[in-house]
Amino acid sequence: RISTTESPAFAPNGDIVFKGDGQKLIRIDRTNGQTVWSVNYVGPVSDSRCPAIFGNTVYCWEGTIFGSFIRAFDLTTGAMKYDSPVVGGSGGQLQQAGLFIGPDGTVYAPRISFEIAAFTDTGSGFATKWKTPMGNAVFSNGAVGPDGTIYTYGAGNTVTRLHPVTGAVMHTSAPIPTDFFQPRMAIDAGGKVYVTNGGFSQGAVLAFTADLQPIWSDAINGVNISGPALASNGTLVVCGTGTTMRAYRGGPNRFGVGVDGCAGLHAIASDSAPKLGNLTFKITSTSGPANSLGLVLVGDVQMPSPVDLFGIGIPIFVDPFLSNVLLGLDLLTDAGGFGGAAL
Repeated sequence: RISTTESPAFAPNGDIVFKGDGQKLIRIDRTNGQTVWSVNYVGPVSDSRCPAIFGNTVYCWEGTIFGSFIRAFDLTTGAMKYDSPVVGGSGGQLQQAGLFIGPDGTVYAPRISFEIAAFTDTGSGFATKWKTPMGNAVFSNGAVGPDGTIYTYGAGNTVTRLHPVTGAVMHTSAPIPTDFFQPRMAIDAGGKVYVTNGGFSQGAVLAFTADLQPIWSDAINGVNISGPALASNGTLVVCGTGTTMRAYRGGPNRFGVGVDGCAGLHAIASDSAPKLGNLTFKITSTSGPANSLGLVLVGDVQMPSPVDLFGIGIPIFVDPFLSNVLLGLDLLTDAGGFGGAAL
């Protein structure tokens, strides 16, 4: 029996890694609950001690009088490996936001009220990729969008979207109204960003487009203890205090996955659902070859199971025989493979 207030991380095989009693970082076997290893670990303060895992490395915040930095542990043995440089200097706001990791292994360190820093794990230490100023967002979490862009928090209770290569601010939301800014976020497969504002009497969940334009919001008292949780079918669940628990589902259902094409894994997303009275909606394809042609099937019937209609290894999920429209489109993608077309 172990007491902890920190969220756990999971090893690739499902074992649990978390900050436990007695200033220890612990790995628990998922099958029998036995301790695989337990090593000394203090961490700065609550919420910053949530570990993050990539490959065979566990990453945790560590703190000293000289400032906060990242400490890397071996996932197999628990042995301490190496430390990052201090993030954001010494002193200032207590570090109360956890690390997160991109799909390429980049470690993102949100040093609240100072900066968010991106690091590459070299295998023997940390190389700094970039640093960008960050606002004061206690107990917050950041996220990585399906196109690789980074989402965190700026000054004045805002959400910011950063370029993954340079850390430059690409978009910033309008200030988020709240009586206490303790935001958490989740991003769906289509790139929509969901944020709980951390408020008490002014608690709310908000939805944004990928470029942080508002879509909708809903008031939820006491949302300071809950972040947005996304199910695999796109259902969004948010909890307030007491007995308040809400599930949201809207917009198009995503079916199928991207295929590995000549420019990487393709993904198709829609920014809004087509509906009566809404004559325009947008679809977006990522990782397409620059200035390539696309073929779009539009219909009102989903295939019971995908078929390789053209015999070229691409599953088709819309019934082509009942489709109303068959379109050839110039996707007008940029050099990075991103583009879209309004229908």
